[in-house]
Amino acid sequence: MEGSISPIAFVGCVDCLAANNTIIDPDNWILRILQETTSTAEYEFLPASNCTFANNLVYFSRSDLSTYVNIGPDTAADTFTFTNNLWYAHDNLGQSQPDNLPVAETDPVVGQDPGFENAAGHNYHIGSDSPAAGQGIPLTEVNGDMDGDCYRDPPAIGAYEVR
Repeated sequence: MEGSISPIAFVGCVDCLAANNTIIDPDNWILRILQETTSTAEYEFLPASNCTFANNLVYFSRSDLSTYVNIGPDTAADTFTFTNNLWYAHDNLGQSQPDNLPVAETDPVVGQDPGFENAAGHNYHIGSDSPAAGQGIPLTEVNGDMDGDCYRDPPAIGAYEVR
């Protein structure tokens, strides 16, 4: 996912998964947790809750973000899971770690250049020497990468398995 104001948005989502994405230079937020519709006497809407953000490779310019994660009212953001994501602020390594995740992340990779084959040419494949290689967690919901290749065990972080 290249560009976009916010490439990932959990809007009224319950039990959803955003996994093994390669996110390149979002413009305002890396992700959003929002609740656009709330319950009424006639209809019940659960708050955005129990979602997982895992094995994502986030390559961003910190100066382009207003904040890492936009969390709106009426959500249950504290029920989310963040695990095994790679965060790399290519314009300021010291600000690679998101400072406003709603919960602590498990096993993040922070501030390490993912080593894309050719980022300038929009080739986001990684090699075996990438800090994303073998650092994901196996997910039964995700079988193959963007090229249709199976993920290894353990899988790479991002949209592409090591070639």
